[in-house]
Amino acid sequence: MNCLITGINGFIGKRLAEELKKNSYSVTGMDFSELKENHGGIYKVDISNWRELEQLKIKERIDLIIHLVAITDPNAEKQKIFSVNEKGTQNICRFAEKNNIKKIIYISTVSVYSSYNIKYIDESTTEEPCNFYGESKLNAESIIKASGLNYSILRPTNIFGVKNDKYSNYFSKLKFRGRRLGIVFYYNRNTHLLFLQDLLDVISECIENVKSDNQTFIVSEDENNTFEKYILKETMKCYNLKKKILPFPLFWKNTDGRIFIAKKIKEVLNIKFRFGVYYGLKKYLSEI
Repeated sequence: MNCLITGINGFIGKRLAEELKKNSYSVTGMDFSELKENHGGIYKVDISNWRELEQLKIKERIDLIIHLVAITDPNAEKQKIFSVNEKGTQNICRFAEKNNIKKIIYISTVSVYSSYNIKYIDESTTEEPCNFYGESKLNAESIIKASGLNYSILRPTNIFGVKNDKYSNYFSKLKFRGRRLGIVFYYNRNTHLLFLQDLLDVISECIENVKSDNQTFIVSEDENNTFEKYILKETMKCYNLKKKILPFPLFWKNTDGRIFIAKKIKEVLNIKFRFGVYYGLKKYLSEI
């Protein structure tokens, strides 16, 4: 089976490509940027430009698309967010139809929900995007569902797991502050962390398991134990720092008590996360 990964140069895409190749899949990639290294089977294309996609001549036969490309910065220009996330997804669906590709696995986001007054959130919770990013991803989901393609839509929480991802700076600062000061403060919020390798396992299952067809899943893990206080305690332990961990003086700010429930993915696909947040955190902190 040959999998086409859009956004193959991103931190998820690179690791996903490695994982699929280890499991004997063929991998083809699309990305807006080119790799410095000379890798075959990667095509430079702007998916928001249909003419570029339409004229793209891919040598390999593609069996399914894993669609990762997205503008994830909620503070980015609104037009750019919708151009890439919504229009780009529409173009990818047209590309799939043109090339007789039958299935798409789409990486969406829990940002399609904004109900801070609801503690437990699952797939039955009404979607109310919390920003333009969430809105664009929800619109993209609708485009995929209307396309006639076989699909699996995944809504992961906050993905971490490789050096230089968006959380590296956060944890590096914690390490520095922990050595310099006697106190580390936490906000009253859930970090919603999800170890990258666990997401990759879910994607692999969606490739193989027909029960994932035309389904939408929240992908989360150990949400009752990923509040910032607990994550900081484990971080200090990993760094061997004996510091007090106290609530931020203005702890009422930056609150987030939501818990995303991945019950459906466990029931439908019988998913059991191999690693989990705390194993992933230890491995991650030893590498960054």
